[in-house]
Amino acid sequence: MRKMLAENAKAAAAVVAGAQQGRDDAAVARIAAHKTLLETTQKIEALSAGFYRKHYARIKKDHQEQLNRRFAAVLLEHELTPGEVLALLDLPEAQVIEISRRFGYTAWEKEEFEAQKPEAMHHKIGDSYARVTFKDEGRGGTATFQLDQTVCRFWYELAGSNALLLIDAPAAEKWEAHTGIPLALREKVLHFIGERAVADNAPGYRYRIEPTTIVIY
Repeated sequence: MRKMLAENAKAAAAVVAGAQQGRDDAAVARIAAHKTLLETTQKIEALSAGFYRKHYARIKKDHQEQLNRRFAAVLLEHELTPGEVLALLDLPEAQVIEISRRFGYTAWEKEEFEAQKPEAMHHKIGDSYARVTFKDEGRGGTATFQLDQTVCRFWYELAGSNALLLIDAPAAEKWEAHTGIPLALREKVLHFIGERAVADNAPGYRYRIEPTTIVIY
């Protein structure tokens, strides 16, 4: 019995000693961590400055790119063309195209339009880009077609019976005078407007081209 008690006391003493050593080690670790934190805090400005100097070029480039992307969106919102935005800002062409698509621009093959009207097609970016925007004015409004720097407007009005919308389309003999776009592209432009009118404003509807009207029905 005495031997058992002695062994138990010895084991208990060892446990106490181990716990004390653990507390001592933890205290030493806390002191070391506190010292490291204090030193780091005291040096944080120097460390930050060093990091900034080391990565300055990348930080500056990333910041400038973010500003340019925001500025590109503002310019496109205020009706500058993708080509004009590309010429003004230091942005990759792919990024300008990606941002332009958010504002409704769609790739448009240059075709003969570039050859016939070169003065309206400068600041090219790959293909040309076109879009249609609609401005409501009560029972009617304006559909604005934009192809690079060429802009033309078409009046539209709400229809009755089986049709939803009627968009005026200048007759062939008046087309070039009204739009400044070659007559050879008239059908393509009218189909583009009809497609965008359905996609943007009348999902589930269709369109047809008549002599002087685009009918959404």
